Amino acid sequence: MPNRAVIKVIQNRDFLMSTPEKSVRAVASHMKSLKLGAVLVVSPEDGKLLGICTERDLVPQNSWQRVLM
Repeated sequence: MPNRAVIKVIQNRDFLMSTPEKSVRAVASHMKSLKLGAVLVVSPEDGKLLGICTERDLVPQNSWQRVLM
């Protein structure tokens, strides 16, 4: 897999998308229900990618510190 082109890894996949005004709780709940680790945040006006919200973004920092110790 390391030598495959990125397009070969992501093609034919559906991606969860959200707009910036959605609540963190709503996005996290949707990610959990679909068993996805990330959501694409897009502009409601033109659909332009604004960012990516991942599971790690949703976990408080001190939770990661406890896991790593």
